[in-house]
Amino acid sequence: MNVFIIGSDKTLVGAVGVGDAPARHAEYGRHVDHIDILVYTKKGEGLRTFPISSNVRGLPSNSFSKPLFFFDAFKIFQEVNKEHPVDLVVSQDPFFFGLTGYWLKRKYKVKLIVNFHGDFWGNKFWLRERLLNRLFLLLSFFVMPHCDAVRVVSSSIKKKLVERGVAEEKIEVISTAINPKNFEKASSQEVSQIREHYHGKKLVLFVGRLHQVKNLPFLIESFALVKRQLESSCLLVVGDGPEIEKLGLLAKRLNLEKDIFFLGPLEHKKIVNFYHAACLLVLPSLSEGLPKVLIEGGLCGLPLLATEADWSKEIIKEGLNGYLVPLGDQKTFSLRMISLLENDSLRERMGESSLSFARSYLSSREGKLVEFWKKVVSA
Repeated sequence: MNVFIIGSDKTLVGAVGVGDAPARHAEYGRHVDHIDILVYTKKGEGLRTFPISSNVRGLPSNSFSKPLFFFDAFKIFQEVNKEHPVDLVVSQDPFFFGLTGYWLKRKYKVKLIVNFHGDFWGNKFWLRERLLNRLFLLLSFFVMPHCDAVRVVSSSIKKKLVERGVAEEKIEVISTAINPKNFEKASSQEVSQIREHYHGKKLVLFVGRLHQVKNLPFLIESFALVKRQLESSCLLVVGDGPEIEKLGLLAKRLNLEKDIFFLGPLEHKKIVNFYHAACLLVLPSLSEGLPKVLIEGGLCGLPLLATEADWSKEIIKEGLNGYLVPLGDQKTFSLRMISLLENDSLRERMGESSLSFARSYLSSREGKLVEFWKKVVSA
């Protein structure tokens, strides 16, 4: 089986970034003949074909603009299809990539899977982010009836799609694959160095895009309340994004420049060390698909603290492996942080439960993605 994936993750064409996407796709490649991953990139970035493994490669589009990506995608697909006939196209979103997949399916008679990595339908927070999202929503409504199958990352997203008329048998719930071995062990030396660097303070960790939907001003203001009661703590923010300058100014205004550290995007191995050095992982998002950072944090034995929503309830079991806090409840969010930072036995108990749940969650989903691909192609 030959698979052609369309997406935007530039780590798959050699760019530095957060996550383990190249390793995951190399693993998928062990079970198929070829995987070619077309990544939207701009002409000036100078990215080239990136060999991920012997039969998996990333192909940069090097497009002059997003609209012209559509034509670049057809050209690159034709070249790949000559090398080895493509059986399946996988579009990593139901918008522009989904539309590109639709036209490839129509012209070349290949099967098409559209992925929903995020919560888009019926999501008021996502619609408010920018006016363009309303156009994207309409585009997804057009694409969905034409695909052969849909992959979503959470049951809550599947429920929304079914309510909007997508056939239930067409949808498969498969979260992003994670290799537990990549998280359960860290460099003890580097973990110790991280803790020493922050003078033995108790570390609160956030990992993700610095984007409006992540609700990071809420987190920073909540942490300001923590500092009033617990001086020996600091907040580490791993990731990059359009909110970085705004967040830095907020930290400065709250006199937290020496207590909140913006570490930027880190290599996957370094992030694992920070997971193991931290006391808890926080995710105050307004909306998510199924955030794999919560599973990664669980594999590292961290208690989890997140916004109460359908996406977080799938991973966090209240009072067992972490806490869920109603959206906007800053006081409770800060009190939960304080409780976990001050109470070592509570933190240890929840961390053990977090590790156990994460292992169980992943074992029940192991190998499902490639099986899903094969089922769609053979149908």
